[in-house]
Amino acid sequence: MERIVGGEGVELAVERVGAGPPVLMLHGSGGGTHSWRAVAEQLADRYEMWLPARRHHSPSGDGAGRHTFARETADVRALLDAAAGPGRTPVHLVGGSAGATVALHAAAADPAGIASLTVYEPPLHASGPRLGPVLERYRATDDPDAAARIFALEVAGAPPALVEAMPPAPPEVARRSLHAQGHELEAFAADDGDPARFAGITVPVLLMQGAETWDPVPAVLDRLAAALPHAHRAVLPGQSHFATATAPELVAARLAGFLAEVDGAERLSPPRAR
Repeated sequence: MERIVGGEGVELAVERVGAGPPVLMLHGSGGGTHSWRAVAEQLADRYEMWLPARRHHSPSGDGAGRHTFARETADVRALLDAAAGPGRTPVHLVGGSAGATVALHAAAADPAGIASLTVYEPPLHASGPRLGPVLERYRATDDPDAAARIFALEVAGAPPALVEAMPPAPPEVARRSLHAQGHELEAFAADDGDPARFAGITVPVLLMQGAETWDPVPAVLDRLAAALPHAHRAVLPGQSHFATATAPELVAARLAGFLAEVDGAERLSPPRAR
């Protein structure tokens, strides 16, 4: 486990797997360095996979004040610079769920050194003033299971039947998620979720989703595809929002194909003016 200093001096814990061109993978709400590991291991023979724990997610630090996407963008920039190394190798940026939203913000704010962007079901619908009262109720409960239900139903918009079927998390995991998702909600509530803001992202983008995911995620991806000038789509059959856990081989195969295509195009393109 390594430590990278992010924005405002926040320490970010990072695991690295494999060797090759760097790939930085951002996990979703309540996740950690483990969240992308099953996918990363499928690609470690070709790429150096960087697996950080985002701020507010153990064992990374917190920082002071309310959580914002701008603060996480600074963290991502520090991680990109570390992954690029002294040779300034372009980095493939990947995000899942809330990590996908962070990746979009980071690529829009500062695309320097980003070779490509892959996002799996960014929950842009989880945004805006409607989440203010949700955040208040979330903060008011000290029951991690009740908080998890609030987050799943009222923030992520997961189907009630799916939420009811989810087993309770172990107490320590639930406690860490309660902390992390509360901060996540702060950023969501202050954001407008408009995909049009990302129209300036000009690197190749892969938009991934599960064929069985819940509404309004497919509509969000449609709007993103319309906004982004170089967007590709990948719909994974039989999968929902959790494909990185339920079908890591499938996710890895689609991601590997996209990265190889981007890397091949980069090698064939004329040298960039410096």
